[in-house]
Amino acid sequence: MTGREHLFFYGRLKNLKGDALVKAVDHSLKSVNLSHGNVGNKQVKKYSGGMKRRLSVAISLIGDPKVVFMDEPSTGLDPASRNNLWNVVREAKRDRAIILTSNNLFLSTCASKPSTSTPLFHCICKSQD
Repeated sequence: MTGREHLFFYGRLKNLKGDALVKAVDHSLKSVNLSHGNVGNKQVKKYSGGMKRRLSVAISLIGDPKVVFMDEPSTGLDPASRNNLWNVVREAKRDRAIILTSNNLFLSTCASKPSTSTPLFHCICKSQD
């Protein structure tokens, strides 16, 4: 299946239909930079690891779910793709709760209780004692 076909599949699972489905798929591909060079129409088995990671994020956000779980969504991405991905996540968090794991210390400073000091996340960390 192609990246576009994956998004159509998951969009239908989330009850998107017709023009709304087409628009959601196109927006998803553009938001994670899989629309350039007709990449969205290539077989996913030919995608690099980073492209697969970005497609996974697009799949998780299609259909405007109210809660999204992501496990290390930026692992394996080059710095430019990672920054773009975090911009997508930052934009998506406006309308939903996003629960994710990340070892990227540039995203947040962890504390033993919820913190509002970071612009992107509220972070809860378990101490390493």
